[in-house]
Amino acid sequence: MLVRCVAVLLAWLLAPQHALAHGIPVQAKDLPVPLSWFYAGAGSALVVSFALLGGLWRSPRLTAPAWRALPRRLDHLLQHQVIVGGSRALMAALVMLTLVAATFGTTEVGDNLAPFAVFIGFWLVLLPASVVVGDLWRAMHPAHVIGRLLGRTNDERAADAGLWWAALGIAAFAWWELVYPTASNVRLLGLLVAAWLILNVWGVRRVGTATWLTSHEPFAVYSGLLARLAPLERRDGRLGLRWPLTGALQQPPVAGLSLMCVMLIGTVSYDGLSRTRWWTVLVADATQQASSMGLEAAHARLVFGTFGLITIALFAYVAFEASCVAAAHLGKIHRRPGAPRLSDRCAPTLLPIAVGYLIAHYASFLIVQGQGLIRAMSDPLGLGWNLLGTAEMAIHSGVLSPASIWFIQVGAIVVGHVAALMLAHERALELTTSPGAAMRSQLAMLVLMLVYTVGGLYFLSEGMM
Repeated sequence: MLVRCVAVLLAWLLAPQHALAHGIPVQAKDLPVPLSWFYAGAGSALVVSFALLGGLWRSPRLTAPAWRALPRRLDHLLQHQVIVGGSRALMAALVMLTLVAATFGTTEVGDNLAPFAVFIGFWLVLLPASVVVGDLWRAMHPAHVIGRLLGRTNDERAADAGLWWAALGIAAFAWWELVYPTASNVRLLGLLVAAWLILNVWGVRRVGTATWLTSHEPFAVYSGLLARLAPLERRDGRLGLRWPLTGALQQPPVAGLSLMCVMLIGTVSYDGLSRTRWWTVLVADATQQASSMGLEAAHARLVFGTFGLITIALFAYVAFEASCVAAAHLGKIHRRPGAPRLSDRCAPTLLPIAVGYLIAHYASFLIVQGQGLIRAMSDPLGLGWNLLGTAEMAIHSGVLSPASIWFIQVGAIVVGHVAALMLAHERALELTTSPGAAMRSQLAMLVLMLVYTVGGLYFLSEGMM
């Protein structure tokens, strides 16, 4: 009897549901110029940027980035206990609302707040906001409330525990979002949010709030890395402004940093791969063959999707590690005993690429489904409420034309790679003995950037066919 009940429960949880629409479709016929022109233009932009950096940027300029404190009154207001405590309480309340909606609300994905809150509000708004306003998620994280309830202080010093678990956590989330066939199953989503809260309670109890958020909790680590690109920075207890991007070079080269940064690129790359015609046909043929051998089609697609995600993430990681080995050889960069690995020192330069990929792959999704989030906020449980007066709001998919979306995608990828090349050049100048050695070492990085750029554009353009 117990086995039968468990089987029924699993069947209910794994039952297919309608997923959120991916966004505004772009077709090749919508573009004003051939696709090949975009490939050539993106590659040319990288090569020209490489040449300009070598000729004009011949000494480190960002080693000690300028920083100007905000006016004391504004700083005091932003860091006032009422503001900080209130924002943390509000975030904890929103997490609990998401949990309640997923547990007790309607199971219709389009009418329940939980999928919109997780995949839109959290993943595509709150976390990326750190690029602009600093480490917002870590500052508002429910772990602070959990720590206070458990009697753990929030000002304990963070220990350097590496980022391996955080990288694996991001990979697990990507697998659930991109590979698992019913990621937006409302009830399953509720179970996962509850499990995440329990994991945070365990983590805060075991290692403390600061260490947990700095090294273990994947989304807090992700937010903290993106915040390195933000113009807003907190130093010695005060908020101030710096040049954007420059904070990436101040990221400590802790163990696992290279895997974490590359994982942000590789997982999003799989999202592009999974929507290409080539991958769709390949999986369909492989699934048919597996079905003829007795494996259920749904399980086969799950296996092939998992294989694809691991393969492309591993390719991105190996390519980056290989480029760092080549850069060390070309630039004669010698690692001292006990010093961090070169890949961990260079990994933060990849962060602009991660942001560019995020914008390129999810801009249209955010534009369309973000409207659904506003609508769902009026009726979080799907019970017919209209708390904010937006429950009847129509979703407009024509806010931007398909061609405009494509230009945003290409621009995000190109700008992200050029910014990464600039940061990598600065890091090379710090590590080598001469501008010439820095340029030679950056030949390997230029090749990597070209591979990443062409790959990113290929995944996007294949989805347009």
